[in-house]
Amino acid sequence: MTSCASVTPAADAVAHFFALTAPTRNSTSARIAASGVKREMRWMLESSAIADMIRTFGGFYDSDEMTEKTLNLRGLKCPLPALRTRMALGQAQRGDIFVVECTDPLTAIDIPNLLNQTGDTLEETRREKKLLTFRIRKK
Repeated sequence: MTSCASVTPAADAVAHFFALTAPTRNSTSARIAASGVKREMRWMLESSAIADMIRTFGGFYDSDEMTEKTLNLRGLKCPLPALRTRMALGQAQRGDIFVVECTDPLTAIDIPNLLNQTGDTLEETRREKKLLTFRIRKK
């Protein structure tokens, strides 16, 4: 059984948020209506303005930080580099960057084919002597 005291602060925070944003939202809607923008386009502008207010109000997008990770797959033979890359991409968040280092020459074929299947982006491929390096961005 929960007490009312534990629910009230959350309800107060929501009410406070809408009390703060209502005047701003109303003035933004009035400016958009007065600007002569066609009615079909108003919803796009209004929703964009609301999204900007949410972003600035509370840091809802802090979880979208991109990270760069290095996968050292040197010495592994086919198909292990492709499988480990697939596993790492499956656990990654959108926008994460992987630098995959491999020594197996077949990864020059396997990794691009893997990325065609997953839809992720191959940003760069480098070959230095026997080392193949792939820079991959998770979509």
